[in-house]
Amino acid sequence: MSKLETAEDIRSELWILNYYTSEEGKEKAFRCIQKAQSLQNLELEFEARYAYIHQLVFLNYQEEAIAMFPWLLKMCDEHPGKFDYYNALWVYKWILGSIDLSSKVRLEQIEAILSDFEKRYTDYGSGQRVIDHYKIITKHNLRRTEGLYEDIQNYKKNKKSGSLDDCEACQTSGFIEMYIDLRKYEEALVMAKPIIEGKQTCGSVPEDTDPKLLHVCMMLGKWDLAEKFAISTAKSFTKKKQNFINAPYLLSYYLVTGKARKAKSLLQHQLSFLTPNISEYKRMYFFMVASDFIQSLIDSGKKKVKFKFKENTYLTEIMQPFGEETNLEAFQEWLEREANICASALDARNKNDFYQKDIAYRRTMFQKMRTSIEA
Repeated sequence: MSKLETAEDIRSELWILNYYTSEEGKEKAFRCIQKAQSLQNLELEFEARYAYIHQLVFLNYQEEAIAMFPWLLKMCDEHPGKFDYYNALWVYKWILGSIDLSSKVRLEQIEAILSDFEKRYTDYGSGQRVIDHYKIITKHNLRRTEGLYEDIQNYKKNKKSGSLDDCEACQTSGFIEMYIDLRKYEEALVMAKPIIEGKQTCGSVPEDTDPKLLHVCMMLGKWDLAEKFAISTAKSFTKKKQNFINAPYLLSYYLVTGKARKAKSLLQHQLSFLTPNISEYKRMYFFMVASDFIQSLIDSGKKKVKFKFKENTYLTEIMQPFGEETNLEAFQEWLEREANICASALDARNKNDFYQKDIAYRRTMFQKMRTSIEA
């Protein structure tokens, strides 16, 4: 591990951290924050916090990033021109895109944050396009689907880009997720063509897009193409990081296609990262598919299974009542209950019933797929 004794040491480390994300990178960025604080160097601390938030967001620790972010804005507001306001505004997009993952964030808070975001971006001169984009993202994240498709089409007509716009690859990937919720699977696959052909790529794409396309192909019954995306998605889970958002796509593929060993392995890998602060949105679909997988084991005649989780005190406390050899019926009931709690909490906050209906819809579709494949 590199030494961090001087400001120059820290800047050298932060420069390297710009080019990769990993659990080790997250720890290094946090050490940079601590060292900058010990040097009482606010400018350096600002750079280190930016690097740390970058690691958090792209390692799917959005909850921690949300807690860390206000400090950046506070410094920029208290010391105009001293800190990199552009970088703070860029991070603001990551925060706004994640703020609604937890039902603990009230609608009024989300609306206030969106209003502040719009004001800051307008004052900075970002242009209307990026503001409109994040209004669409917020609308989708609250699962307000009425008029969403038309909003996307109108947005795509505006070609006047600005310096704070997301890259084209990220925009396309985000719209594909929206089309999944709108159940416009054919259009999603057409939209994905530049990504599939390798014409649109970035640090997140296609890694974060392939799981969505796996789901799209499953819904369309394009199993050869689904297998391709399943393979590429599986490769991303060999890394030492959690991804509760994308894991359900791959887990559902393993469930539907009868790959029980791979499903168990993925379940063990992801649950090992479970912590109390993982938001409801991340847990909901994962627990839903995990519940269905465990039920499939029960249906096959199994009553107990030995799971091998990585050391995790929180998970150990959860699993302890289920026994050393996990009682599948009790485990399935817990997963099912947790998925329903998450869906109900988010729906109550969003003032709709999207998630509860979507869980029922996905389950119906997955069961039809399983029946068709088994036949």
